[in-house]
Amino acid sequence: MQNVFEGNVPLNTVLDTVLEGIVMINSRGEILSFNKAATQIFGYQPEEVMGLNVNMLMPEPYHSEHGAYIHNYLETGSRKVIGIGREVSGRRKSGEVFPMELGVNDMIVGEKRVFVGIIRDMTAQKNAENALRGESLRLLAIMNAAPGGIMTVDITGTITSVNTSLLKIFDYEESELIGQKIEVLIPEQYLSKHQQDMSQYMLAGGARQMALGRDVVGKRKDGSVVPLEIGLSKTKLPDGKMQVIAAVQDCSLRKSLESQRERLIQKLAESNTKLERFAYIASHDMLEPIRMITNFSALIKSDYESLLDEEGKEYLDVVINSGGRLKDMVDDLLAYSRLESDNTQMRDFDGQELVSGLLGNLRRLIEERGVEITCDQFPTLYGNPVQLLRLLQNLVANGIKYQPENNVPRIHMGIQDQGDVWQLSVTDNGMGIKPEYLEQVFEPFRRLHSWDQIQGVGLGLSICKKIAENHSGRIWATSTPGRGSVFAFTIRKYALTNQ
Repeated sequence: MQNVFEGNVPLNTVLDTVLEGIVMINSRGEILSFNKAATQIFGYQPEEVMGLNVNMLMPEPYHSEHGAYIHNYLETGSRKVIGIGREVSGRRKSGEVFPMELGVNDMIVGEKRVFVGIIRDMTAQKNAENALRGESLRLLAIMNAAPGGIMTVDITGTITSVNTSLLKIFDYEESELIGQKIEVLIPEQYLSKHQQDMSQYMLAGGARQMALGRDVVGKRKDGSVVPLEIGLSKTKLPDGKMQVIAAVQDCSLRKSLESQRERLIQKLAESNTKLERFAYIASHDMLEPIRMITNFSALIKSDYESLLDEEGKEYLDVVINSGGRLKDMVDDLLAYSRLESDNTQMRDFDGQELVSGLLGNLRRLIEERGVEITCDQFPTLYGNPVQLLRLLQNLVANGIKYQPENNVPRIHMGIQDQGDVWQLSVTDNGMGIKPEYLEQVFEPFRRLHSWDQIQGVGLGLSICKKIAENHSGRIWATSTPGRGSVFAFTIRKYALTNQ
């Protein structure tokens, strides 16, 4: 069969260019030609199979039945195999049985009938199909194991699959939902809105939250409603049709917890308002008796000084000093309680004016202590200028006060652009703070030094913290004991409505 066709090109040379395996046999089933693709499929070299019966390439039952197929065709013309492509099994040289697609045709060559088998190895295709089938089973198991509801809907809005969690959410059986329109799960008052949203979604494409910006509810089998969160994603099936995958979460518990939280927040806000009001009234009413105590104590000392011995004068000094400390504490309490009601006075203002006001307010302290103070160029800032002046002034004053003996205070006021916020900082070369106290110093009445060492009531940094929070920022400190501290805070750049 080296030259079956008349011509100059050998047949085997031509067949070797074909990608499918081609095996040519005579009417007795003997192999006449075996191309290169067939060698790759079966593992035999042509010289190993030439002249042998082709059933050597077939497992049972094809091995035994093949001869009968050819005989029956030659006798009756009945085509059980010849001229009909079908899926069968082949056997490689190694003995491995594999799936293949076989098409057989007969032809007359040089007055002899030959049969040409065209073979395509389907191993990779079958492996892919099995893998796809396994993946489908795995995805189905994942769907049913998911805590949230999952369903698929075709382009017409017909439900094509559901998982067990979704059935629990809506209290349906699977057979009651498959093939139904998605509208069966939607309350009537939301149907028109749903249809409009779905039309826009299918046209626009892309995955998105259908619940975005509004409450979404579903309808159970008994007609009751359930709050839901729904995520949608479109996918194209192998046949080219579009399918929507819906992830559905029952939000009943979350909604209940949110409602409880909102009620609690409201109660806390009311309680805080009452406490702040109480603190303001109580502090304001305390000022008058405090002034009376300190003023009359000073009058007694002045008017009756000649009648008092040294011990009596010392007692009056203690009363006067204690009254002064109590007044300072009440003043700070009043300032602290007023911060909430004063946080609406927000505007743009010149940051350099803030620095100038601070330096003017602290001029005497700066001169007395010989403070070396430097400052970055401050831009236009947004906020309550009175509150921010107090915040920054408190930090600078602390940096000056909390110094080792005979130390020259060095203070730097810095500012950094952090995108949506400004970060302001005050760096000093003072005593520093131990790491375990860096958070505690912002708590009300938390003092790390006695009154005799450094005067103060322990509300200054608490006021600073509240001012920073009023400006949607935060405040923190870093420090090295004996070398100084850095107090930094952030404030937003613009009004929230302008962001």
